[in-house]
Amino acid sequence: SGRAGIMSVLHRFKSLLLTAFMAVCICTTSLNADVRAVVPEDTSGRFDRILQRGSQIVGVKSDYPPWGMRDPATGDLVGLEVDLARTIAERIGVALDVRAVSSANRLRQVNQGAIDLVIAPMGDTEERRLQADLIQPNYYSSGVGLWVRSGVQYQSWSQLVGQPVCLQAGAYYNRPLSDDYGVNPLEFQTSRDALLALNDGRCVGWAFDDTALTSRAAGGEDPGFKLSDLPVILDTPWALAGLLGEGDAPCGRFVSDMVVEWLRTGFIFELEAKWGIPESVFGREQ
Repeated sequence: SGRAGIMSVLHRFKSLLLTAFMAVCICTTSLNADVRAVVPEDTSGRFDRILQRGSQIVGVKSDYPPWGMRDPATGDLVGLEVDLARTIAERIGVALDVRAVSSANRLRQVNQGAIDLVIAPMGDTEERRLQADLIQPNYYSSGVGLWVRSGVQYQSWSQLVGQPVCLQAGAYYNRPLSDDYGVNPLEFQTSRDALLALNDGRCVGWAFDDTALTSRAAGGEDPGFKLSDLPVILDTPWALAGLLGEGDAPCGRFVSDMVVEWLRTGFIFELEAKWGIPESVFGREQ
């Protein structure tokens, strides 16, 4: 009877394991089915224009390696965000047309219809939500770090009060750096111009997204310069942007589903590995 009891317990245990395994399989199958963005039957609005044109025009940065930059050999726009844009165009079934935008003109271009979508490191702020439709959920995040000469040491951002700091025009953090942290802002249209000004000694440091500066430091692009030890400040999630009114239209909802797919499948991590970017805490949390 003891052996029979043991066998009965083992049988019940095996049944429970099988039930649990089947439940996991069902949940995984459901997740995989739900996670893939699908082109909707309703393709009105911006979607219809993309389909009629046969291409999707996406604005990306050309001076923000490795998210958006020029290939030195071909001059083509490449980078992590170009790869993201490509997945959207491929899923729709159209060609991808990437065009360089700046922090200062990207929202104007999307609202004028020159581009369909902005994927160009852009903080999700209340001010920008009034200027364009910021697609939810957010897909990345960054804060502000300071790029300085190798021998320069700062322990606190308060040491920069009144000091000239290079900034890129149109960045979300320019105003709080000036108003809340008291820096003397020197704005430039491109990262290249800001770096030249820093090299010429016109500013004590270049305040920029910490993700890009971390990547720059790892690449050893600027001997004699480094990412300062100052704490990262003003952390802000990034958003894709579309034409005002398109966020809740078919195109905006489809792009939102694509962002969910990138996050839930770990595609963002694959691209980080491809482009030599440390895995983002934000992506893991999402």
